[in-house]
Amino acid sequence: MSKQAAFSRLLRGFILIVWIIVLSLLAYGSISKHLANLILRESRPEILNRDKKKPELDNNYPTGDQVLSEFRMNNPEVPPIDALLDSIFPPTWVEAKKLEEDCMYEEDCMCIEGQRESITRFYENLFLKITRRLWSIARDESVDPKIERIEKSMFPIEFQKLIEENPEKDFKLPLEIQNWVVRERKRFKKKSLVNTFLILSVLGAFGALIFLIRDYLSSSEKTKMSDYIFRPILGIFLAMAIFIVDVFAHSIISTSNIVQIRYEPLYVLALAAGLLSEKVYNVIQRRAGAAIEQYEGDRTKGQKNNDNKVDSADEKNSTAD
Repeated sequence: MSKQAAFSRLLRGFILIVWIIVLSLLAYGSISKHLANLILRESRPEILNRDKKKPELDNNYPTGDQVLSEFRMNNPEVPPIDALLDSIFPPTWVEAKKLEEDCMYEEDCMCIEGQRESITRFYENLFLKITRRLWSIARDESVDPKIERIEKSMFPIEFQKLIEENPEKDFKLPLEIQNWVVRERKRFKKKSLVNTFLILSVLGAFGALIFLIRDYLSSSEKTKMSDYIFRPILGIFLAMAIFIVDVFAHSIISTSNIVQIRYEPLYVLALAAGLLSEKVYNVIQRRAGAAIEQYEGDRTKGQKNNDNKVDSADEKNSTAD
């Protein structure tokens, strides 16, 4: 083997290793949904009432709103639970638990500090229970937030007693929570769509990588150096094209939501996009052509129906005259 051939093989192996590392990281980010979270982070609305500075606790005892501000600092995806609490226990929840009197007037700092920790845990338990329930409501599409009632199981025992004292009151989710649920459901759908798009792109690149590794192990000199650089990129673009064409075709032939598309055939086609670029390109071309023909046919049919309605209206008017 000549020095030039040896250097070329060494360079190809290095390019393959770089692609393997990059695609492995992208695959992990796609499967764990970290990439989708990173992409959608800027477009996500800021959590309501989220404080940017850590609050200073009162000298005597921390109040509910102070603990909630600190709770939000440590948990960035907290719903607007203060709106829910305000609608049920105003303003009782803010000072629902105070220091014991025998501890307030004692000079023992350990006693006061222990009471502060007890109060903080009390409120954090309350906020965790409400947060988990609201996220469950947001993830369950069958639940209508406009008619969903607030149940006693959402709160600790101390707060359940307050609800029992007002049985005649209609405890429904406040408007802030309803809007939050709608907004989060839209974000879930968008996140699912973006994550599927990323997985298809990675599968397209992996298909190309399988082809290139097989070519490298067979010591074939037919594949050019440019293939080692651009074939995975071609696989990514072909996988993107498959996804876009399938979404376009789905929107024409169906009125269902985009997230209801069957992704299993797309995964297979995305992997084949790298392995069999030419054949997948032909598949994309045929699908795109069929979708465009269907779109043109539906538009022409709709235009004819509109023209017929106009002609019928003109005939009725002329008959009436």
